[in-house]
Amino acid sequence: MPFNISNFEDAVRCAHKIKDEIKQQEEITRSVGIGPNKLVAKTASGFQKSDGLTVVRSENVRDFLFPLPVSVIPYIGKKTIEALKEMGINKVEELANFKVQVLSEKFGKMGILIKQRANGIDSEEVNEREGVKSISRHIIFDEDVDDPDKIAKNVGKLADSVHDNLIKNNYLFKTVTIIVRLNNFSTFTRAKSVPFGLRI
Repeated sequence: MPFNISNFEDAVRCAHKIKDEIKQQEEITRSVGIGPNKLVAKTASGFQKSDGLTVVRSENVRDFLFPLPVSVIPYIGKKTIEALKEMGINKVEELANFKVQVLSEKFGKMGILIKQRANGIDSEEVNEREGVKSISRHIIFDEDVDDPDKIAKNVGKLADSVHDNLIKNNYLFKTVTIIVRLNNFSTFTRAKSVPFGLRI
């Protein structure tokens, strides 16, 4: 789906077309964020779920980011959030205005990076994905299940959904993988591959 985008208006039109195409092909909705860089766009995509469109222009980046919790900034995990909280930093605005020397002493190079990102500065490029790498479906049982018939029935439904997607898009595939994760997070994986692509 090639688009010639030179301004925010073009980006909005592109976003609507992408959302419409996803809804038609996959029958699901997606929230989309548009911003002057990857950081802002990614953060904006988390708003108006599950079928919204949030646009943040360059002049509005700080107004958008500053009221948010620091957890929205990439590379800030639970431990870093706790450390920032101990320093009196809870909001993006507080992080953006904090002394960079102190942040650098506390977190090293990451301290400089998270301050830049709190100010909406992000030079990371958006890399385009070439084609669909995989199709997956999953189910989470509300309670422990040891009934083979129930398990087989649900695996069959997941397989049918993947099968329908393959046919609909005329995809080739080489590998089928089944992953089972227990409630204690133990994970079991089984996969079967063929040396050439198959088409259903």
